[in-house]
Amino acid sequence: MPSPKAGRSRARSTFRSDTDEEDHTQHEIEPGEPGPVAPDGPPPYAGPPPVPATKRLSDTEARTFGMLAHLAAFAGFAFPFGHILGPLLVWSLKKDEHPFVDDQGK
Repeated sequence: MPSPKAGRSRARSTFRSDTDEEDHTQHEIEPGEPGPVAPDGPPPYAGPPPVPATKRLSDTEARTFGMLAHLAAFAGFAFPFGHILGPLLVWSLKKDEHPFVDDQGK
């Protein structure tokens, strides 16, 4: 009886090279040789882009937008939920530009 190793041949893996598309040749990789190199993955995540600095409001502009936040509550007479959406809109647009507007819009 033949030994179990007698009928086995050396296992070789093959891959198709991207540069040999025309002639469709197969390259053999010997055991122990490095295989095809995978391209580098995407670069590591660097985080969100920096936020540009917002323009600061003068005190006069801040008082104007604070008053507008209060007067925007009268938008409820024009359309439903306007008494909530009007001041919310003014506050959400100007809250980061002056602490007074942030306080009055809340």
